[in-house]
Amino acid sequence: MDKPKSQCQQDEHHDTHRGEHSAADVLAHGLTVTAVLQHHSHGQKEVDNHVYQQRYQNHFNQHKSSFARHQLLRMIRRQPLIALVIAILAILTMCRLGWWQLDRMHEKEQRLASIAQKQTETPQRAADMIHRSGDIRDYPITITGRFTDLPLVYLDNRIQNGRVGFEVLTAVQLQGAPDALPVLVNLGWVPAGVTRGDLPGVILPEPLQQAGGVIALPADNPVIRETTTGAINNTLLLQQLDIQLLQSLTGQQFQPFVVQLTDPHPHFVRDWTPVVMPPKKHLAYAIQWFGLAIAASIITLILMLPRGISHDRKNNA
Repeated sequence: MDKPKSQCQQDEHHDTHRGEHSAADVLAHGLTVTAVLQHHSHGQKEVDNHVYQQRYQNHFNQHKSSFARHQLLRMIRRQPLIALVIAILAILTMCRLGWWQLDRMHEKEQRLASIAQKQTETPQRAADMIHRSGDIRDYPITITGRFTDLPLVYLDNRIQNGRVGFEVLTAVQLQGAPDALPVLVNLGWVPAGVTRGDLPGVILPEPLQQAGGVIALPADNPVIRETTTGAINNTLLLQQLDIQLLQSLTGQQFQPFVVQLTDPHPHFVRDWTPVVMPPKKHLAYAIQWFGLAIAASIITLILMLPRGISHDRKNNA
């Protein structure tokens, strides 16, 4: 039976729409497959690059680790030799310090013997010692003269019976040698004030008349770098006595020695110790250094001997 015309048109419309839909699905499916294949190809490249980088990193790490082990083995092999060299240098240094202490001991013994011999002599005039040659240290003298107008010199950080104070020096023009350079005279020790900048007042005694003293030579302490620490009220505060520096500060030349007054005085402490460290102390230090050197030698032999024996056994095997 024939369908009506309208029905036939509807069927043709549906068939046409179905055909268009099927073609669109196929095209969409093809694009999806292409995208998937492209994504898969791109992902595979990333995976390959990652694997290559990982292999390269592993190879680099292995090479680095091998190099570090090689360096460590070289260090271990060289360590006994380095330790032996350090030990030998330390032992030689200890021995050198021990011999130096022995030399200092002999110097102190000779100095004490010289002081004992000079103290038995009759005190000489300070003016007569100006032109005397040789070692004039520790000679007892008598000094007569007048104080000059040059500034007083305070030597800082001087200890006396556990108390901190100053040694006070002034320049004296010697009687009987008017054309000679003035000499620095150490009046003695005075206690410090409440503060460091509070210098104790000093009243100079009457002009010196046959005052007893002993000749001393200023010693240079290489540890002290800053010498001049201040100038207050026509006084100089120094850390150590440097005659050349004092000459440049005052513009006045002085004799190359100092006179330490020894006569008792109510305002000054005059307790001079020419040799601070006795020879026995240097001998004790020398024994300590030699003992340390012997102990270090024994320890070095104990540590190095087993290594040498085991090394020889391995070579013989």
